[in-house]
Amino acid sequence: MTTLDAAYALLGLSMGASQAEVRRAFRTLSLLLHPDRAGESSTARFQAISAAYAKLKTAAPVKAAPAKAAAGKAAQAKAAPAAKTPRAPARRLSRFSGHLKSVMATGAVKYREDGALELRLRPAEAREGGSALLSLKTFIACRKCAGESCERCGGRGRELELISFFLSIPPGATDGTVLRPSIAPLKLLKPVEFVVRVA
Repeated sequence: MTTLDAAYALLGLSMGASQAEVRRAFRTLSLLLHPDRAGESSTARFQAISAAYAKLKTAAPVKAAPAKAAAGKAAQAKAAPAAKTPRAPARRLSRFSGHLKSVMATGAVKYREDGALELRLRPAEAREGGSALLSLKTFIACRKCAGESCERCGGRGRELELISFFLSIPPGATDGTVLRPSIAPLKLLKPVEFVVRVA
């Protein structure tokens, strides 16, 4: 069963995202990954995000504080504004969305010598955060076998797949921040890692 934190990760959200953010992330991903649109190969991913959405949609709401405690907190709030809990950004960064090759052609993303992908954010983008939908062709572990001979992969234990994923960029991202997109339930043979560079 998908845990609560894994459910947030599958939708590209941070823990504590609002119900509106959960709905928005699910709608975006379901449009991208629905098998009728993305093909039969996206079925497992679509089922995973659907299960994550169902779990978060029924997650128990935070209980209200007792009246006395609430009154005390209200008095403190008048004295000093409460710090906001960081949430997953809703703003879509369109220049980082699309097929990876197309995004790289614009210079927004490039490969580093260590094999990671460098995400070149503008200062305002790094400050405000945002989200992106990316796709790339890569090898995944065969869905049918564990490296044994099978018709699906010809006994190679891997398949070349066009995968799509949601990348969440937290507000206040700085140089060197590492972002790992959620690809579950697919298993990548080579992990995808993005490293922020603010320029």
